[in-house]
This record gives sequence, C-alpha cells and structure tokens, in this order.
Amino acid sequence: MVASSLVVRPLETSEEYDWQFQLSEQAFGDGTGTESVQRWRRYVTNLPEFRPEQLRGVFHDGEQVGGYIIHERVLRMGAATISTGCIGMVVTHPAQRQQGVATAMMEDAISFARAHDHALLLLDGIPKFYHRFGYTDVIDIGVIDVKLDAVLAQPPSPYTTRAATVEDAEGVLALYQRHYYA
Repeated sequence: MVASSLVVRPLETSEEYDWQFQLSEQAFGDGTGTESVQRWRRYVTNLPEFRPEQLRGVFHDGEQVGGYIIHERVLRMGAATISTGCIGMVVTHPAQRQQGVATAMMEDAISFARAHDHALLLLDGIPKFYHRFGYTDVIDIGVIDVKLDAVLAQPPSPYTTRAATVEDAEGVLALYQRHYYA
C-alpha cells in the first residue's frame, strides 16, 4: 500500500464509528466486548466538547484501515493557556500495520492542529514509536499503589462528600482557578 493512496477524513457512518471503537476496544479495552464498546462510544460522542470532525479514520480503497481521535483542550500553565490537540485511540488494523497508516494519521493530526490553531499536540503512546513524527517524551508516568487494608486501618475522616450541584459551580471554579492560576 502506498501512503499516498490513503485518505484520512472524519468518520461519517455508524458503521465507521463501530469499527473505530471495536478496534480500539481490542487494543486498549478491558476485554468486556460489545457492551464496553457501546459504553465507550456513548461516553466519547456525548462529551460536551465533542465534534464529529475530531474522530478520524484512515481509508485505503474505501476500506477503513485505521483511525484516531483528537480531543481539543486548553492546557493551563499558571495564567497562560495553550490550545492543545490531544491525540488518542490511535489504532491500525493488524493486517495493515507497517504500511504507512500511522504516518498518515500523524500527518493528518498535524494538519488538523494547524487548521484549528493548536499550539501543541499531546500523545500518550507506544514508547520509541512516535519520535519519528516529531514527538518527544515529556512526562514520566507514575503509578501509585494504594493498599486498601492500610486505608481502612485509618481512623474515620471528619469530612464528608456529596454530589456537586449547580449551586457549587462558582465555588468549584474559584478553587480550580486558585490552584491553577496561582
């Protein structure tokens, strides 16, 4: 397959969405199958900031061979804000790997970011794979191991929690801004 014969575009049909989420479930999911695929799809497509053009597929001769999503976020560093594209769900059908599909997706992501004035692209992916597309490691992922027995051995907390309400929005925003804009 020649990379120039690949077309990257927004997903258009329910079948294309199903393919993307099914392959993503196989690659990244918990293995619970159809229910998990549908739950993940509903979650992503019902996010308030989701726009269909963010869910993109790679096609060769009309056949879907890969895809990804580019979430659009604002990264905050103190008072500064940086328009950011966050690349996720990057998948290539196993039979189509090493044929330029990932290259087509990364080139499309860069074009998408430029067209939408994103100053930064973030991607969490396979170590030592994406450097060829200009990405560099900037975050060390840490793991926190919590021992449930140790938590339960602590005295009860005097604090309580409850679901947030609309009335809490102003206070929650003030806490967020105090923490991130300080």
